[in-house]
Amino acid sequence: MKVLPAIARLLHLRRRREQRALEAATAEMQRLSRAERAVEAVADVLRQHDELTESREQALLAPLVGLAVPHSSIVRMRGALDVLAVERVSLEAEVNNAEAALRRQREALEVARAAFFRQRRAAMKIDRLFARETASHALRDEVVAEDGEDRGALRAGGLPLA
Repeated sequence: MKVLPAIARLLHLRRRREQRALEAATAEMQRLSRAERAVEAVADVLRQHDELTESREQALLAPLVGLAVPHSSIVRMRGALDVLAVERVSLEAEVNNAEAALRRQREALEVARAAFFRQRRAAMKIDRLFARETASHALRDEVVAEDGEDRGALRAGGLPLA
């Protein structure tokens, strides 16, 4: 009779582990969502920077078309464009870092999901065992109750018990 309470305690522990694993998977999903938004934000900044660079180049070069341009002006323009190129490299690095973080977060989510499903399977096994043991105890109690009724009826009838 001590088996059923032990299984019930084990089932409770498994359910708590399953709940913690679900909470961990949910937290990883939220982190993944934040990482996806970060990648999108950095990619948007990079696109805006590219548009700014293109318009800046046009603004610098358009007035010079068809004119003799002094070397010093060309050096200044190159310097301005080089600054924009350095900023682009920096933004590309941010995009790469954000994408790497996103990949790591996807992997962490898969690990958390796998842990959750392992805990769920373990809890389901214990749950089935608990249900079988409960049914077995109920059947045993029913047999004992019927046996007691049969014995009581035999005693009341004056018949000897075997």
